[in-house]
Amino acid sequence: MSVTGSSEGTHKVRCDHLRVPLLPGFSLVKRILPVLILSIRLLAVAGPTNYLLTRLRGSKVEMERAIVVRQVLERLRASAYADVVDRDAAEALAIGGFRVWWEVRQSTPTLKQVVVVSEGPGYVSGKWMAMARDTVVVNLADPRS
Repeated sequence: MSVTGSSEGTHKVRCDHLRVPLLPGFSLVKRILPVLILSIRLLAVAGPTNYLLTRLRGSKVEMERAIVVRQVLERLRASAYADVVDRDAAEALAIGGFRVWWEVRQSTPTLKQVVVVSEGPGYVSGKWMAMARDTVVVNLADPRS
């Protein structure tokens, strides 16, 4: 420690030995800030990714359901017109992960309206359901008329 000053009573005390020398490199703030920014970016990417994966899974299930219903409709169209009759939920066809049954309504003597009900996994109103129901209505005409 050295004392400098004038004879007028003002003295400055220099404490060179108390000063911490600056070392080259990064400070703690410079290290934490990029990690914080990277974390925020990862969270920003993870949210939409989860939503997209959920919607992708929902699309896959909807496509499977459409294929199952289409299979049932092709069977009904291939059947003789007189053989197209109701099938109760208790006797539902099990295709894949879905159960399918139908109700036949005779609109006219030459036209039947078939209400096909499918039940299985599905994405409904923003949440997954184990037993979501979907209904398709199809008209079958008597080919003899």
